[in-house]
Amino acid sequence: MLFLKLEDLKIGFAFLTNRNSRKNGIFGICISIILILISILIGINVDDMLVDTICVIGLIMGALIMFYWIKRSITKQYKERMKDRTVELQAEQLKQKDEIIKNLKQELSDVLKINHKYNHRLSAMELAISKFGDKISANEEFASEYADILDTIKNLSNEYKQELKLINNSYNLPKTNIFAIDNLLEYMKGQANKENIEFIFETDKNVKGILENIQEGKLETLLADHIKDGIIAINFSETNNKKIKVCIGKVNSIYEICIYDTGIEFEIDTLLKLGLENVTTHKETGGTGIGFATTFETLKECKGSLIIEEYNKYSEYSKCIRVIFDGENKFKIKSYRADEIKKKNKGDRIIIENI
Repeated sequence: MLFLKLEDLKIGFAFLTNRNSRKNGIFGICISIILILISILIGINVDDMLVDTICVIGLIMGALIMFYWIKRSITKQYKERMKDRTVELQAEQLKQKDEIIKNLKQELSDVLKINHKYNHRLSAMELAISKFGDKISANEEFASEYADILDTIKNLSNEYKQELKLINNSYNLPKTNIFAIDNLLEYMKGQANKENIEFIFETDKNVKGILENIQEGKLETLLADHIKDGIIAINFSETNNKKIKVCIGKVNSIYEICIYDTGIEFEIDTLLKLGLENVTTHKETGGTGIGFATTFETLKECKGSLIIEEYNKYSEYSKCIRVIFDGENKFKIKSYRADEIKKKNKGDRIIIENI
């Protein structure tokens, strides 16, 4: 009873429940019991001091062997349990870390989307503010009338509107009468000119009605994304005809945006994956594929359609990204290589037509 009250034996011979150590444990205990029984039987039946002494020694050895074997097996069992518990804890920690990594990746993806949406817009606003700041600092009348600040602010507001007209005229861009869009197009023309790309913009006299179909900020993002893509595509091409044309207006009473460029064409696999995953043909220059993903999200919200047109080498432009606010939310590819694209296309998500 005292033996079984030992700390390691309170729950019994736990090692006997382990399939791997059960045979060895039972074998050790049986050997010990046999030694003990032999010693007892010989000691009872033989009346000799030497034999009795040997039997007592055998009895003690058998008990010691049993104790050692049980202790060894219990220790081994506890080590195995600790090992299993350690592995279990490590698996749980890895699971937690995987969850953390998953959440961080999602946060990074969200940050990239937000950064992507506002990157060009902030740069465009920075350009406008810096130009306006230069005008203000050069305005001596503003400095002399600083005491009458309320009137001066009102005057500056009017001056700003006039100066903005001058800026737009200096870039020879027609106005949409949407400040943020006019400012963005001015900025994107500057970016195109830095790459020796001709930037053309055509619009109706007043297209403010387009904001009934799409939010102003999302319109900015859409334009910035695809104009930037056009600049990159042209830089990857070997053409001497470096040109981008942006058109905003109504066609058959429906607002539409067209962005033409003379850059490289899409890879067919890239075309077919648009709207399904973030794909890009210019990873080496920092492309993420978020631009088209954002466009598809925006068009889903406002039920607009996306048409990608591809022209042959004899055309003025190589391709056009056309966004139509027709309420149909379709994705269409019109291309000179439509048959080739159809062979690789699976399903009916994309409408593919010859141009």
